[in-house]
Amino acid sequence: AGDDGGCGPPSAFGAQKKRDHGRTHGKLSFLDMNKVVSRRWKELPAGGEKAEWYHGLGLACHRLVHQRLTRLREAKKKRAEAVQQQIGRTATAQLATEPAAPVGAAAAVLVHSSDVLGGNDVA
Repeated sequence: AGDDGGCGPPSAFGAQKKRDHGRTHGKLSFLDMNKVVSRRWKELPAGGEKAEWYHGLGLACHRLVHQRLTRLREAKKKRAEAVQQQIGRTATAQLATEPAAPVGAAAAVLVHSSDVLGGNDVA
């Protein structure tokens, strides 16, 4: 197996080369774009007006995402509760209409236990 520092699947034919990103569309590659963004961020004066604006924008986006995720989780929880209630109503309705009878392996154990305890013969 190839040893690429844990950055990819092992290869049966030895170490694999890291593939370059093939499509740059004649623009900046992701690596070059990252370098430009990092350099520009470092050039912003600390506590400056632009830095504060970007920080506020980031906080606003964070709050928006948090609100949306909270609403999504609440909706998911309500759907799960509704399904559980529906299952409960269905089970209650079935219990009300069907006679209570043991089913499957539990029934076999109950029949066997009563036979042994009561001495009944079951054909």
